[in-house]
Amino acid sequence: EVLNPPDAASMHTRFRVDDIASFPHSELVRITEAFYRFKSIGSSDIDVDDLEKVLSHLGYLKIDPQEIAEITQKLTKFCTLDYEEYMRFMRAYTSYERSEVQQVFRAFDEDGSGSLDTEEIEQVMCSFNITPFRSTVESAIAVVDENSTGTVEFHEFVHLLTIYMKTEGFTRHEVKDLYAVFWQFAVTSA
Repeated sequence: EVLNPPDAASMHTRFRVDDIASFPHSELVRITEAFYRFKSIGSSDIDVDDLEKVLSHLGYLKIDPQEIAEITQKLTKFCTLDYEEYMRFMRAYTSYERSEVQQVFRAFDEDGSGSLDTEEIEQVMCSFNITPFRSTVESAIAVVDENSTGTVEFHEFVHLLTIYMKTEGFTRHEVKDLYAVFWQFAVTSA
């Protein structure tokens, strides 16, 4: 799973539409399934404390506990959300995330070209307290650069961040090596 990059089309959905009601049916199903996966046992509600896990599970790039608290306080005075409140939360948080990621992209697009080069992407990573190797960044760009320009446009940037989060910064080759070592010892010690 880690070796296969996330589907670019599904990754960009929440950055292209203004409201989750416009999401494809498959994405709405994923959001609904996350509600049922994380809701409190024996209850029809989800605990507000579990929303960070829900967002992480759904692959959100920007998970901000303070923003989660602000949104939920506007929705309810309780520490749980019913399904309708959860969907309103997801709508508000999706809008927040889109705005934040676009703002980061624009801030680091120093030349105003509408795309980020390797150096600008390294600066973005450093702003997230990640110190990537240039080869790792170049490898990630190669995976997401749909038009082979050597730069990354916004939708490719979203894809790159998702892959980077999913692989925790490891290149495809490093992940394969790690799996090989794991399986060598997992099989030997089993």
